[in-house]
Amino acid sequence: MNPSFMIFLVAVLIAFILLVIHSLIYRGIKITIIFFGYGFIFGLIREIIYRTFFKNYSVSEVPLQIFGAPIAVIFGWLFTFYLGYCFCEKFLTSEKEPEYSRLMVLCAIFSSYICFSIETTAMYMGWWEVFFENSNFAASDLLAGWFYSALLFFSIYFILIKKVQKIKNLILPILIIILLAIVEFKEQLMMSPSEIGIIILLIIILSIIFILYPYLIIILLTIVCLFFINPIRILFDNNTRIISFFVIEFLYLLLIVKYPEIVDFEIIKF
Repeated sequence: MNPSFMIFLVAVLIAFILLVIHSLIYRGIKITIIFFGYGFIFGLIREIIYRTFFKNYSVSEVPLQIFGAPIAVIFGWLFTFYLGYCFCEKFLTSEKEPEYSRLMVLCAIFSSYICFSIETTAMYMGWWEVFFENSNFAASDLLAGWFYSALLFFSIYFILIKKVQKIKNLILPILIIILLAIVEFKEQLMMSPSEIGIIILLIIILSIIFILYPYLIIILLTIVCLFFINPIRILFDNNTRIISFFVIEFLYLLLIVKYPEIVDFEIIKF
């Protein structure tokens, strides 16, 4: 095993223990069990799916795996999600449901920022190898991956701790999963007769999300256009997509922090 990776594993374990201790002290046993228990299951399922169906990256040999999913990677998800949670909840102004919708987006943005540094470092240290992009930086697709994974994670987590209970917010995770299934299992959406059905389905799902959650459409359209629609994707190289995503994401972050009432806007109320 790569010695530097072994040091990394030890650091991850220590950091994870400290996060659990922090959660127990400031959040209590119940929330700690829910967050890390659900987070572990979430990370495990995600890694199994991606390593089974996509196989577009390879992680250095690690001693502990569950069905081929490295536990260190799962801990990495938990580490990032918890940091995002602790940092972004400082922006909460009330315990109202819309505030947790805003927190969900903020945490997803913060996670993608962490992703860039972690993935770039991992690439240079030889901890893992990405097969779908050649670049001096982390593959731009990973930014999208961390963002929508965090969006899905927190959309379910806030339901579990009963911070969101409106019917429309209960179906948000389902819509995100459907959207991800479309874009992930069809990485290049070409305008050809055989793909028209997929394009129409993608438009329908995005339209539903726009109607139910108007505050999400800007960032989701950016992700879909930059990373998953081939006619647009091929116009930009990896570095250009990274810069474009960060600029749009940062402007969106400023917007949603400065104007929290954005998440209160509803086209259809139920």
